[in-house]
Amino acid sequence: VTLVEIAPSSAIQFGVYAGLKDAAESRKTDDNASLINGACGFGAGCVARLIIHPLDVLKKRFQIAGLQKSLRYGERVASKEFVSFGSAVSAVLRREGIKGFYKGLTPGLIKSAPASAITFAAYEVATRFLEKA
Repeated sequence: VTLVEIAPSSAIQFGVYAGLKDAAESRKTDDNASLINGACGFGAGCVARLIIHPLDVLKKRFQIAGLQKSLRYGERVASKEFVSFGSAVSAVLRREGIKGFYKGLTPGLIKSAPASAITFAAYEVATRFLEKA
């Protein structure tokens, strides 16, 4: 599931970043270029996380399927429900509905959006530096 998550996430991030960057081009100056690129990266990270988060939830459920855990920390994930991707999707939908796929979204956004902002801003700075060299 991790590989199935990483490739689309990167594609979404780069595609959204390119679109946001094109839309913001008229507002960009030399003084605010890094800020604009960072903001576009932040937006791209948010969009990618919103789309990919359900796969991340499934990946984590597969990782903990069958482990014993205290009921204080939530319901045990039954390993028999997580034998295939389809059965995992069905189990989450049946027990928690669509909301189940977005559990933990806030921490995911807190991590991925700033990381994407920094990554794209740094990429653009490095690209400009190399073009001048």
